[in-house]
Amino acid sequence: MARHMGTQTRGPTVRLKPLSLLSATRGTVECRSEKNERSKPLRTFDEFVIGGPPKEKAVRRRILVIPDNKSGKVWYGNLATSVRTDVELAMDFPNPYDSMTKRWERIWIDSIRSYEPDSNTVLVGHGSGAEAVLRFLEDHKVLGAILVATPGDEYYAGERHGRLYRWESIKSNSGFIVQFHSENDPMGKLEEAKNVAENSGSELFLLRDRGSFLQAQFPELVEIVKAKLAQFKDT
Repeated sequence: MARHMGTQTRGPTVRLKPLSLLSATRGTVECRSEKNERSKPLRTFDEFVIGGPPKEKAVRRRILVIPDNKSGKVWYGNLATSVRTDVELAMDFPNPYDSMTKRWERIWIDSIRSYEPDSNTVLVGHGSGAEAVLRFLEDHKVLGAILVATPGDEYYAGERHGRLYRWESIKSNSGFIVQFHSENDPMGKLEEAKNVAENSGSELFLLRDRGSFLQAQFPELVEIVKAKLAQFKDT
């Protein structure tokens, strides 16, 4: 309203059209107007509020260590504190030398199964634990396996099991197999380690003066675990 020389005058009348109505629901954001009564989806609610579509939950990898018989904790704890993923240590298994039967093999396999390893699990077997991992892989799929101071067919299988490994099943049930062996291992012969590598298709790393790998630290293993987790990060 304006005043001019004592009389009132009105300016031009302006009729405002209704503003666009924003209807936000979980799913879509819609824009409506008088000219367009039909809804037109623009963006998802997550894009509007969060700034992007919902992301898939990252896959969580897991390390399950199958220990050697009566070896103590050795490098197991160091591995757990050196990698950014869950590391679980399985319980000690029965000693195969306590029995000349195949019963211990069944106990080992059932025990590993109780930890529910799956396609996101890397099994790390040490000594007789590596033997258990190989037997487990004959019938179970995992992300990968790392064998340390690996017994071969000559070490246990012929005496205790009465059969050789099912190598083709082992290879098909593991995304990768890495093997560590020391040239001065007092229990496992170098020839046997090479035989395991040839039949399993593993990457074999020969190290010096590690014996049965009873040290408190195992930096080469840590690096391999990190590399494999990075390799399979987006799979």
